[in-house]
Amino acid sequence: MLGNSQYSRLAKTAISCLALALSSSIGLTHAEELCSIVPYSYTAAKTRHPEFASALETLEGYAIASWYTDRQSTEEHASMLSDLLSECSEDTRLSIVVYGIPNKDCAAGFSSGGSVQSTSDYQAFLKELTDAVGDRKVLYVVEPDAVGLLTQDGGCGASAGYLDNLKIAVEALSANSNAQLYVDVGYWMLAYESSAAKVATVMKELGGSGTVKGVTINTSNYRSTDEVAGYCTNFQAAMGSQDMTCIVDTSRNYNGSPTSDWCNVLTAGIGKPPTSETGVSNLDYFMWIKPPGESDGECTSGTVSGKSMSAAAAGSFFDEGFQLLWDQGYFLVGGPNDATSYSNYHHSDPDPDPDGGPSHHNAGHHDSGSRLLGVHLAKQHGLQGEEAPATALDEWLMGAYSSCLTMPATFLAVQYESFGNPLEEIKLNRQAKLKSLQPSQVRVKVLSAAVNPADFLIIQAGASFLGKSPSTESPFGVGLDVAGIIVELGNGDVDDFQVGDAVYGLSEMTDAGAFAEYVNLDVKSIAKKPANITFNEAAGVPGTGETSYQVLVEYGKLQTDQCLLILGGSSACGMFAIQIAKALGAEVIATCSAQNMELLKSLGADQVIDYTQEKWGDVLAEHSVDLIYDCGMEPDSWNDEAQKTLKRTSGIFVTIGRMTDAPVEATSGATLYQVNMTPRRIYLEALTKLIETDKIKTIIDSVHPLENVVEAIKRQMTRHAKGKIIIQVVNE
Repeated sequence: MLGNSQYSRLAKTAISCLALALSSSIGLTHAEELCSIVPYSYTAAKTRHPEFASALETLEGYAIASWYTDRQSTEEHASMLSDLLSECSEDTRLSIVVYGIPNKDCAAGFSSGGSVQSTSDYQAFLKELTDAVGDRKVLYVVEPDAVGLLTQDGGCGASAGYLDNLKIAVEALSANSNAQLYVDVGYWMLAYESSAAKVATVMKELGGSGTVKGVTINTSNYRSTDEVAGYCTNFQAAMGSQDMTCIVDTSRNYNGSPTSDWCNVLTAGIGKPPTSETGVSNLDYFMWIKPPGESDGECTSGTVSGKSMSAAAAGSFFDEGFQLLWDQGYFLVGGPNDATSYSNYHHSDPDPDPDGGPSHHNAGHHDSGSRLLGVHLAKQHGLQGEEAPATALDEWLMGAYSSCLTMPATFLAVQYESFGNPLEEIKLNRQAKLKSLQPSQVRVKVLSAAVNPADFLIIQAGASFLGKSPSTESPFGVGLDVAGIIVELGNGDVDDFQVGDAVYGLSEMTDAGAFAEYVNLDVKSIAKKPANITFNEAAGVPGTGETSYQVLVEYGKLQTDQCLLILGGSSACGMFAIQIAKALGAEVIATCSAQNMELLKSLGADQVIDYTQEKWGDVLAEHSVDLIYDCGMEPDSWNDEAQKTLKRTSGIFVTIGRMTDAPVEATSGATLYQVNMTPRRIYLEALTKLIETDKIKTIIDSVHPLENVVEAIKRQMTRHAKGKIIIQVVNE
């Protein structure tokens, strides 16, 4: 049975990935005549916030208007327009917001600045756009807020020259006979007859400069669709004609706006998806003019009330804001059987929702709301509603959750096609192909990975180690330690994990691949990531942390008050061993060079020996050490110093290195173990407890982007790294 928190995660993700599939099965009408490209902010957001990926991909299935602004460079203009023209077929209508009037956003100033400083700049700015679009079918949203700032009492638009420049824009844009122009009007100017009359005067004057089809209302705002339809009626009355019609920006208006605040409003939710089938006679389109999730601005003190959130610069992706928009919006709250309207008052909607979509009774941020969501969804799909057995609901949600997940066909991965020098053989493959999941595996979106000596030793050793060889057709992956988020489940015994879980663990030695955007991992070698550390820190734990835990606990049987000697205390294994041993209550002695002595003491070492100045066998009393842990530095010391240093009969020597000489028979009854770590979830879970109680931490030597993996491995090959070398695949 799933717990409330699992319902929360499971239900939300199930809906987000089902949204597109449901749209085709229940008749959701898209504005097929409109076309746009994915907002560039979404591409970066999915990398930085993989937990939002499924939600953002749902939104990408709809036309989100592309913004052409004077904050973009000429190169950025060319790239955006090229993408738009190439990705949108000739029979669709491009949707473009034109936002570059001189002195734009003259009131708040959050979007001010840019390359357009004069009328001549503006004419060049418009020509660049119209030359690229040519005679393609296009819908232009013309200059958000400009008419509102021009016509309101005391508005800054008049002195900023907005009217003359708007005429220039209308003339230039309507030269294309296939263009539809909707001039943006602030909703507040249409609330009253007197102010609507001022808008009508300006719109009639603009109509004399070219062909204007109507106005857009609610751009980047939160007013309900019902409310905006009323404003459109006011506009047409002021015009004395219904020839001009309206578009409403529904990108954030699901809950309407109970406040006059306009900047990153806390109560906002993503509104009804874009469509031309509005069900309202004077509304031509519902559009997402403002990309859901992009900030309105910094929302500084004195500009807004406590109903808004401070955020980053206007136009940048705002993660906290997006989470609220998604949780409080159409895809989690709305749908075909939801009787709530698009106003904040939740009165009955006389017009049934023409679009359809997934629905539930109540969502919000609480786990109980998400369980109600699951119950309602189950009822919609033939289960028993609120009295349904939890197992049936679990089964339905899991099916919904996993059946519609889509993975990219290819991804970025570090691979090699031949054995040899790892610095020469490893390459970045941007077209790596996903492998099928085995029943006991999960697919993980990698956020961070860590370098180990095995990463280059395997490539150097060749087929003698792996028993198989890579090729051009079947290259091998690189990397073992990994931390990331589960995005897909195998169909076997993976019940302890869910999609969305943050995990850390190890890739199989014979099927490495942690240095990549995605990796398949067996559930026996992963665990839930400790909640109190970063993904970079988590990635540094599995290989060396598990090795040291296994050596000390499984082989060394280390007990409270026993004495441990660590050979190579400043290695990653050594630093974890110091902390684990102290947590077990042991006395710790470690060897290292002088430059690392203080670091080891800070980790808890009771005694540190500078191996460059003295031999530990000469420093320590005979038969005084219970356990020697060689971190691969001095495996042959078993044959000499260890024999006189380990306690008689009970002493234990464990090495993870390879002895060059045959091991001698113990003269004191001590025991020798030469081990290769076996990854097991129980080790990771034990380490998680120590991490979450602040008993151990990851020491990081350096962090490298995936593209610099060769430099990271080169650093590991020096054997002088002070802690773990991290490969950061995604910025946290």
